[in-house]
Amino acid sequence: SVYRSYKRHNVESLMFHGCRSQVNENAIVHEGFRADKCCSGGPNFGTWFTHTSSYSDQNNFAFVDQNGWRHLFVCLVSKYDMKTDNGSMRVVGQGGAYPQWIVCYRYA
Repeated sequence: SVYRSYKRHNVESLMFHGCRSQVNENAIVHEGFRADKCCSGGPNFGTWFTHTSSYSDQNNFAFVDQNGWRHLFVCLVSKYDMKTDNGSMRVVGQGGAYPQWIVCYRYA
């Protein structure tokens, strides 16, 4: 299961991750975050997360479905195989994050 591959560390944070398509969202739900599928930072670099949801929302990382609902993952992110953490973003390698929930929302 996806949760069993998650590597807990002594520090965990709730963080946000957006993806730009339903295909990517489904893959994360079924397979977890896979560093070998990441494009940002180079091959197998890691998966990017933000401490604030507004970053993912305002920078068009939130997937928008056919009904206008925006989707963001709320994730458990450890410091296992951490590549960077600059206070606003954290990048972790394989096993460093778990997709806890998908939040769906739209603007009023």
